[in-house]
Amino acid sequence: VIAAKQAKVKSICWEHTNPRISTDYKFQKFCRKFGIKRSTKNVVITASALNYYDKIKENKTKLIYNPVDSKLFEIPSNYDVNSKKIISVGRVCFAKNYELLIDVAKDVLNKNTEWSWDVYGDGGNIEVLKEKIKSSSISDRLTMKGNVSNVYDLYKNYSFIVMTSRFEGFPMVLLEAAAKKLPMISFDIETGPNEIISNKDSYRAPPNTAPSCHT
Repeated sequence: VIAAKQAKVKSICWEHTNPRISTDYKFQKFCRKFGIKRSTKNVVITASALNYYDKIKENKTKLIYNPVDSKLFEIPSNYDVNSKKIISVGRVCFAKNYELLIDVAKDVLNKNTEWSWDVYGDGGNIEVLKEKIKSSSISDRLTMKGNVSNVYDLYKNYSFIVMTSRFEGFPMVLLEAAAKKLPMISFDIETGPNEIISNKDSYRAPPNTAPSCHT
């Protein structure tokens, strides 16, 4: 923003996550306020984030939702209603809350022994998560699949998708699932899921809980 001012060019700040969360770096809250006051425009991806920035009263914030990849609609398939497989997708990091996902999976899969759960994504602590799974009673049915290049093709093999994130922006994973008409279960965190999940086939659960499974 400073460089743009000095060069006399326009600048746009883009808020990609929940602006109430400041876990990425020191002085993140200050940087947000500094950016919106000195940039030409500020872009957010959820209505909740728009409300946050409107309180700063600069009147320069615009809501633009994340787009859905058109390639999703080129694959003529919906989810498998007869499948007994659950899918989760996302990079392995603090925000995605996979530690709690494993605890939830223990509850779900121990009560529904014919079901399995696949997690697609990679990241820094994936080996720690694999060790936690290995020491559990569900190690043969909860699998960390790592990164794949054909995730769009995989949705059709599953019955529903689960997202256990601590926080999100406007999550692409849920947008992709919605495009494939895949039922969704997500924590009802502050931004994202409540603007995507609204149909009768999906569900938002209280954040950061490990509820019992009800089939």
